Amino acid sequence: MTVPEPSPARPRRSLRELGWALSLIVRAAPGPAALVLLCTVVAGVLPVLSGWLLRVILDAVAGRAGHAGHAGTGAVMPAAAGFAAVGLAMTLVQELGSFASNTVRRTVRFRANAMLYERLTVIRGIGLLEDSDFQNRLRLAGDAADAAPAQLLRSLISSVQGLVQVVGWLFALAAVWPPAIGIVAAAVAPIVPVRLAVGRQQAELVVRQAPRTRRQLAFRMLMADARSAKELKVFGAERFVADRVLHEITLMNEQEAVVDGRLLRRQSVLGAIEMSATVVAIVVAASLALHGRLSPGGLSLFLGAAVGVQNGAFAVAAGFGWVRASVLVFRALRQVLSQAPDVPEGTIAAPALSRAIEFRDVWFRYRDDLPWVLRGVNLTIAAGGSTGIIGTNGAGKSTLIKLLCRLYEPHQGCILWDGVDIRTLDLDSLRSRISAVFQDFVPYDLTAAENIAIGDAAAGSDDERITAAATKAEAHEFLARLPNGYGTLLSRHLPPDGTEKTAFLSGGQWQRVALARAYLRDRADLLILDEPASGLDAEAEQALLDKMADMSTMRTTVQISHRMSTQRWADQIYVLADGVVVERGAHEELMAADGVYAALFRMQFDGYVSRRR
Repeated sequence: MTVPEPSPARPRRSLRELGWALSLIVRAAPGPAALVLLCTVVAGVLPVLSGWLLRVILDAVAGRAGHAGHAGTGAVMPAAAGFAAVGLAMTLVQELGSFASNTVRRTVRFRANAMLYERLTVIRGIGLLEDSDFQNRLRLAGDAADAAPAQLLRSLISSVQGLVQVVGWLFALAAVWPPAIGIVAAAVAPIVPVRLAVGRQQAELVVRQAPRTRRQLAFRMLMADARSAKELKVFGAERFVADRVLHEITLMNEQEAVVDGRLLRRQSVLGAIEMSATVVAIVVAASLALHGRLSPGGLSLFLGAAVGVQNGAFAVAAGFGWVRASVLVFRALRQVLSQAPDVPEGTIAAPALSRAIEFRDVWFRYRDDLPWVLRGVNLTIAAGGSTGIIGTNGAGKSTLIKLLCRLYEPHQGCILWDGVDIRTLDLDSLRSRISAVFQDFVPYDLTAAENIAIGDAAAGSDDERITAAATKAEAHEFLARLPNGYGTLLSRHLPPDGTEKTAFLSGGQWQRVALARAYLRDRADLLILDEPASGLDAEAEQALLDKMADMSTMRTTVQISHRMSTQRWADQIYVLADGVVVERGAHEELMAADGVYAALFRMQFDGYVSRRR
């Protein structure tokens, strides 16, 4: 994702986004945020007050009334007590401000993450999640939710506190020797634009590096994940992936080095300006003191004010630079939070399927610059029957199912549920009528019971339903033997929480767990099985076929499979090739037609017989 070039409207946009970020902080923790602001202002005033009190002490010790309006040493004790009180107040205010700031940080982090994950639930399809630009924004949005509130708060505290100090020290300079304001202002003037420019470059660097950070983490996970590591180790490709990680890090380092080089050059110039300003301030103050125009206390206040204005101005500029960085990251969060739903919501409750599901002239491709995956598909899934869909890889079989589940939207044509366009149906009610096992099912890092309960969130605490689903999927026996039974954590990555024990499952066992998820949603009208026997042995496959034959008499079933043997029980079989339906009929009809289906069936059968021999 590229960062847009500066434009006249850009500052206004940044201010709007800063206002949005501040409103998020205030809404999340109004009391602690107000306390942070109060402590920040007080912390900015106290050093100036300390400088004034030090002036009084020095003038009193010198035996002069000076500009403080006190005579002799009688003012020393009250001023000294005040000086000590200010020092104690600084410590207390700093600690109280830190406590309030941490409270705000925790509260805002929770609120921002809650908003982010709530918005992700509104993204009902998977097209956006496959978009690289959206993933970049999503990563930055995650950073915004986790770390940007704290960074923004620190930056604002630094800026406000620095601004209060600048104003306070300028008043001090005006009281001691008004022309000093011009000298200090001339020294400070170059600091602000340079520091703001550096902050802008650092902020844009964060955004530019988001894609490389994602790639680096992806390659790192390939080496750390057991499922991908087994191939990398066998094929000797670990060094290849490691080099890709190091390549991304090298490019990120090069980008950072460019920004750091600019920062070094500009900071060197700023350092020279600050040093020159300090020397000028010392010379001027010393000259005034030697000519009797500054008391010892006035000299101390003058020098402290000159340095304080410079430090305060630097804090303001540096703080605003990091505010800019935080705003850019918050922009990604706001973009994700304002993301329109990718799958429009219908309003009609999906009725129980009683007649058929129809695909009418359905066209689909994953991007406008990619070829069509489906090209005018027409097919009918009869209610209460079993439908098989076969075809070679890339024929569009799984895409059909994803469109039916409304994970994508067709570019042309429509899908009808008992004659009603599914785009007009309430999405939750539609999906509640569908149960599915996808070919690329997910082994979740959850307990065995939770892995099955994913199939129906309402069954999370219903042990009987979970056990019944596992039994139907031939999974109960091996799940019950786990160290903690169904409470065993099935993960190679997550550590147990102290009460859990972990265990690993084989591919075939995970396949049965995925089937149990589908069986758990036993109230669904439509059961979709995408390569349900891919991880099963011959005996388990036959048991699955028997169960599917029984289930097909109770609800509508759609099966996608490369294994022709699993399709023989289907009432109607559709053969897809190059995104279109080329054949349809029952097994006997298609074999008699001696077309694509018959050729594929004989090919697999002959191969199986030859292997048996």
